[in-house]
Amino acid sequence: MNRKFVKCFYYLLAWLGLPLIVLLTCSKPRWRASLKKRLGWGVDFKELVGKEKRVVWFHAASVGEVAGIAPVITRLMESKDAKTRIVISTASITGQEEVIRRKLPCETFILPLDHPLVVKRFVKNINPTLVVIAETEIWPALFFELAKKRIPIVLVNGRISDYSFPWYLKFRWFFRVVLAEFSALMVQSGLDYQRFLALGVDKSKIAITGSTKYDKGEVVDEKKLVEFRRDIGLKGEELCFVAGSVRPGEDEIVIQAYKSLLKCFPALHMIIAPRHPEQFERVAQVLEKDAIKFRRRSLGSQSKEAQVVLLDSLGELALAYALADVAFVGGTLVDIGGHNPLEPAAHSCPVVVGPYASNVADVVQQMKARNGIVEVRNLEELEEKLHELLADSETRQQIGTAGYEVWKSNLGATERVAKRVLENNNSF
Repeated sequence: MNRKFVKCFYYLLAWLGLPLIVLLTCSKPRWRASLKKRLGWGVDFKELVGKEKRVVWFHAASVGEVAGIAPVITRLMESKDAKTRIVISTASITGQEEVIRRKLPCETFILPLDHPLVVKRFVKNINPTLVVIAETEIWPALFFELAKKRIPIVLVNGRISDYSFPWYLKFRWFFRVVLAEFSALMVQSGLDYQRFLALGVDKSKIAITGSTKYDKGEVVDEKKLVEFRRDIGLKGEELCFVAGSVRPGEDEIVIQAYKSLLKCFPALHMIIAPRHPEQFERVAQVLEKDAIKFRRRSLGSQSKEAQVVLLDSLGELALAYALADVAFVGGTLVDIGGHNPLEPAAHSCPVVVGPYASNVADVVQQMKARNGIVEVRNLEELEEKLHELLADSETRQQIGTAGYEVWKSNLGATERVAKRVLENNNSF
């Protein structure tokens, strides 16, 4: 299929589907709240782009993608010309909140609806000299409009999951054309490299640079760590189990495992951190149903006798991992692909994951090769392995150290990515 046909096909779908998209968006409260901004209504473009002559537009879907791209932005700010401005779009309100929480010196806005009429207005008013996309966010109408204006598009932390790849292959005729709009694609692994090649991307455009997510430092503010420990009621040598980025379906499993562990470790503390804010209340209800005393982090240090903390706050998971004696990384006991196991490994914390880790398969394999991770398949195995680790400090240290070494070996992607971004644009 040629480019003209694919473009016309997508634009036709965009126009025909617009009423349905708006209807579905209005039916979801968290999307309804941002619909006007997605359509470009109420967006102050003059304030967004400022008076600078050049604007570089980054896009990061949500919290995880913002965290991954933050080191790149920080690095590029060091090279930034005084007349260049960086702006960041996100696909979610929580993504915007993460940009603000990280105090990135950039204006942020909600990604426009991928409709030719809408993206045309955004591109015209922002007029970027470069667009940088985090991971594999594919927005055909936006890409076609940028290409028409001869604005380069660069992909960083690129990846294609096990779930998406068969579907992409089925519609290769479409994705080959859309992906051709990228000037450069920086991917996380050799597997991702092969998958982009299979979709028809010119190999001269692809480079394996790793993931900048792994460049997030292991150092946490010691004062904040002391305050956090005090606020959650963790004292002395009490053991702490952290379940991070847990998803619906596995939070119940984690809670049941914790209840079982209390029989042998009655002083065991647990910090449970749902992946998304909209799950905070539901997890609270699960804890209440199981008659588990807990404190909500958002309410401060109430219920001091409670040994369980519901981490219903943003930006504190690293503090939790720094205190953990063992950590379970979520998204791995349910079939969604998993989350980053190097986040706790960066704190020398032994890591436990489930069998579903296709999104982070490269680092999981590296950690397995060094005996720096423990894999379980179900509740029974989770209970068993957690019991073994909590009972054996020497094993915890060995696994934690091995995982930390894997984390260290994956550093450096930020410099590689920043260098290639600079090569693809002279705005900095």
